[in-house]
Amino acid sequence: MPNPVTFSSPLKFSPIPLKFGPIGPGQTTQGNTQCGTLSAPANVTAIITGDANHVFSVLSVTSFQLVTTIETPDPGEIKGPVKPVTVTTAEQVSQSNGVTPLAVAGGQYVEVTVQFAPTSSSPDNCTAILQISGDTWTPVSVSVPLSGSVGEVTVNVPPITVVQNKSTTVEITVTLTAGTATTADLKLQPGSFTPTKIANFPVSSPASTDFSPDGMLTLTPPPSKAISKGNPAKWTLKVSGGSLSPGKYAFPLGGSAFGGAFTFGATVNVTVELPYFFVKSALGGVIDIAGASSTDGAGLDAFTQKSTDNENQLWAFVPDPAGSGYYYMVSKLNGNVIDIEEASTRSNALLDAYPRKVAVDGYSGSKNQLWYFVADPAAPQTSRIVSELNGNVIDVQGASTAPGALLDSYPVKITAAQNQQWTVVGESFPSVVPTVPYGPFWGNGNVNYILDGDGAALTGVSVTIHFTSDFSSSANGYGFQLNCYSTEGKSITTVWQQYVVLASPGDNTLYAYIDNWSGIFPTFNQVVNTKATLATLPSATIPAGYSITIALTYYQDPQYQYTDQYTAIVSGASYTMKDNKGNVVGSTTIGILGQNLYNSSASATLANLAPISALQLSIVGDKNSNTATLTQGAGTITYYASSGFTATQLGPKVPPDSVFKNFAGTGENANVFYGPLPWPWSISMKSNSNQFVQLFQLTPGGLPTIDEHRKADLLRRHGLPSS
Repeated sequence: MPNPVTFSSPLKFSPIPLKFGPIGPGQTTQGNTQCGTLSAPANVTAIITGDANHVFSVLSVTSFQLVTTIETPDPGEIKGPVKPVTVTTAEQVSQSNGVTPLAVAGGQYVEVTVQFAPTSSSPDNCTAILQISGDTWTPVSVSVPLSGSVGEVTVNVPPITVVQNKSTTVEITVTLTAGTATTADLKLQPGSFTPTKIANFPVSSPASTDFSPDGMLTLTPPPSKAISKGNPAKWTLKVSGGSLSPGKYAFPLGGSAFGGAFTFGATVNVTVELPYFFVKSALGGVIDIAGASSTDGAGLDAFTQKSTDNENQLWAFVPDPAGSGYYYMVSKLNGNVIDIEEASTRSNALLDAYPRKVAVDGYSGSKNQLWYFVADPAAPQTSRIVSELNGNVIDVQGASTAPGALLDSYPVKITAAQNQQWTVVGESFPSVVPTVPYGPFWGNGNVNYILDGDGAALTGVSVTIHFTSDFSSSANGYGFQLNCYSTEGKSITTVWQQYVVLASPGDNTLYAYIDNWSGIFPTFNQVVNTKATLATLPSATIPAGYSITIALTYYQDPQYQYTDQYTAIVSGASYTMKDNKGNVVGSTTIGILGQNLYNSSASATLANLAPISALQLSIVGDKNSNTATLTQGAGTITYYASSGFTATQLGPKVPPDSVFKNFAGTGENANVFYGPLPWPWSISMKSNSNQFVQLFQLTPGGLPTIDEHRKADLLRRHGLPSS
C-alpha cells in the first residue's frame, strides 16, 4: 500500500472527493481514500449516505502500520563502500466491512475502499457521501464526497477478407451506449501475421508479431469524431491486399472517449487470400477438374462455367518459389496444380491436377507443372499457356466444344487455334510475354516481321529454317529469302541484299543465291546476281527434320578496326543444309568481292559492300515474282544476331528521304503463315534480344487477298508489268 499522508488536526482523508468512471452499466470499479497516522487509538466505521441510486458501497476498512528495517545491499549491485539502508514499508494489521468497528491503534492509519457499480437504470452522473467515523476523533466523522459517471462506448469491426492485389473497404462503427455526448478517437497499432499454408508450397513469409499496418490499412480521417446516444460515429477502413502473403493478419484498434477517461478497443482481423479465377477457352469452356475429384492425378477438361460449387474450376497463379519466373496454376479445390501427366513431352499428353513437386536441391524439379503466358497477336485479348517442359501449350483436345472435352499439351498452332487461346475471366494472366501485333495481309509468304537494329548495323546474323514436317511445292518451286536492308549513307550503294536458297519447280537440287540491289525505290537495279549448288536431295521434297542455315559473312575493313563497323560490313553468306540426324547434306559459301557486276564485265569491290540494319525472312516462290503453291510444310525459323534486334511489323526505321520509302518488300510469294514474335518457344520465357524462334506453317485456304497498290509496288521493283 502507498505510504500514508501526514495530516495536521483535524483528521483528513485523501483523495477527496473520490471520483469513479466513466464505466458502463453492469461494470464495477473501486477507489480508495486514506488518512494519516492516528495520534490515538480509535474504533473506525464507514457508511454511504445520500446514495439515491444505490450504486456505491463500502467494501472494506483496513488498518496499516509502518515497519522500518535496515537492509545491507548486495556488494555486487553497487560501486564503492557498502552502507546499510533504512527501508519503510506498510503492513496490513486488520480489516472490517465498515459496519463492524475496526480497532485502530495509535501510529496506524486507515484506508477505506469504495465500489461504484452502476446499472442500466442508473443516471449518467451519480453522487453520494462516504462518512468515515472514529469514536475518539474530533469531529467524530469525516465526509468524503463521491461522484461516479456512467459511460460506455463500443466498437464494431467486421471480419475482413481481401484478395491479393485487390482492395476492399469496411465500415467501423463506434457507438455510445451509455453516458453523455462525447468524442471518440481511434488508432491502429502494429499487429501479427500468421501465414496460410498452401499444399506442398513453402511458406512465403514467416509469422510476425510486430507487423505494421502501414500500406495495408488506411483509416479515413479525422481521427476524432463526436458521438451521442443514437448517433454513432463511422470510420472507413481501406484494406489493400497488394503483394501481401496469404494468411491471417490481426491488428489492435485502440480507442478512447470522455477525454481519455474511457478506453475501448477491438481487433481488426484481415484474411488475405490468393485470387482465384476461371480460365476460359476461346471455344467457351473453362479449365475444370473432371467430376470435381480431389484425387491426385484427376484429369482436366473444358467444361461449362459453374456459378456454385465451382472450386474445381477456380485457379490461382502462384510464382515458382525457386524464382524461375514461371507460374504454377493452383486449384482452389485442394491446392493441386495443373500438370502434364508423367512429364510426357509427346503431343496430346493429357493434363491432370497433381500435387506440386517439392523442391530438390533448391530447384523445383517440376517443369511439367510450370507455365508462362504469351500474348496471341491473332486474338489480342487471349494468351497461350505455355509449358516450361517443351514449349507445348494447353489445348482442348480435337478443338471439341463438347462439355468435358479433355485438355492436353500440344504443339503451338498458329492458325485455327481457338482451342489454344485462353482468357482469365474478369482479370488477366500475370506477366504476359508480349508479342508484336500481326500486320495486314498476314498469311502471305512475303509478309513477315522485320527484325530491326534501330538504325545500327546488325552483326553475327544467321537464320536457320528447321522443317518439322515434309516440305514440298506443286507450283513455282520454293525459295527461302533472307532479305536485308542496308544501312543508309552517302557511301552506301548496295541498298537491298538478298541471300536465298531456292529450288525450281519439280527440281531436287537446291541452289544458294546472292541477289543484291542498288538505287532508290521504285527504281532498284541489280548489282550482283550469282549462285552456287547447295545440295541435291532424293526428291523435290525436303524431308522432315532437315534444316537450312544462312549465315552472313563479314569483311573486316582495317580502317574500321577499332569501331563497331569492323565486323559489320556484309561480304557474302555461308549456306548449310543438314539432314534429320544433323549430318551436313551440302554447304557452300559465296562472297561478293570479285563477282561480276550485273550486266557488266567489272567485278564487285568494297564499294559494293554494305552493313545491314534490318532483315526479313520470306518463304516464297522461286524467283521472278512467282507465287509458290506449297502442298505441305511446317517448322521453325531461328533468327540470331550477336548485336541484338527487335521485331516490328512496320518495316525498318528509316529517315523521311530513305531509299526504302514506300518499299513493300520482295515480289515472290507463297501460302505461308508465320507465327508471332518475339516468341520464345523452346528457348525461355525470358527476354532474349539476340535470338528469336518463329513458327511457320501453310496458310489454310490459300493466300489472303493482297491489295493492288502493294502488288503493283512488288511487280515494279522487279521491272515487271503491273497488269
